[in-house]
Amino acid sequence: MQVIGPEELAAELREEDPDSLNPVEQALLKGDNLDFGALYPTLKDADPETLLAVIKRAISTGQFLPHWFLQRYLEVDGAGMVRALLAGGRAAEAGALCCAALRRALLGLLPRAGAAPRAAPLALADLLLAELAHHSADPYVLQIYNELDDLVKEYTKVVVRVSEDMKLVQLDTSVN
Repeated sequence: MQVIGPEELAAELREEDPDSLNPVEQALLKGDNLDFGALYPTLKDADPETLLAVIKRAISTGQFLPHWFLQRYLEVDGAGMVRALLAGGRAAEAGALCCAALRRALLGLLPRAGAAPRAAPLALADLLLAELAHHSADPYVLQIYNELDDLVKEYTKVVVRVSEDMKLVQLDTSVN
């Protein structure tokens, strides 16, 4: 007799009864294109794993990705989204969204920004810059490349400045 845990049991029961799957899981099991309009209520609050499965499916079928979906994924896991787009061969789209992620991270570093600091996908930005450099004959790709390069430089400059400011504040408080 084999003992299985509650998660495995739930997965087995869902396989036997497709109606118990949520709308996103049902759509992913079908071979058709995803209907983002119908899936919006479920995807607007989806976790990163669900969003990754959806983006992989959309990329594999060459489907258009709606702006609201990309923004939601950017909020939840921007680096994961950029990686998925790049792995799916959508380097220019990944570069544009990496720029958006860098802007968000940059806003978190500015004084009185009100936004919580975010990790910037700098390693991904470097990878994208290397990839986009090979396609610089396309004006759109060149524009994305230049914008991404400028944002990486600006982010790096701001990080150094904030770091220096923090050192000065620490020195001031330790002297007093």
